[in-house]
Amino acid sequence: MTISYIGRDKYYYSVPFTYVGGRVKVIYKRSKVYIYASGRQVAVRIRSLSARRIYDY
Repeated sequence: MTISYIGRDKYYYSVPFTYVGGRVKVIYKRSKVYIYASGRQVAVRIRSLSARRIYDY
């Protein structure tokens, strides 16, 4: 996994390497962040609203 900055939370979430530099759609829910590329879900991350952190799974 490679860490890429995404979204309005100003957090860092990891995505599979093949999607780095590409366009993704990010859907924010209360506790999770869903990341899609080409209409396919490529990652789900736990959303945190605490201090800025890097999330890598």
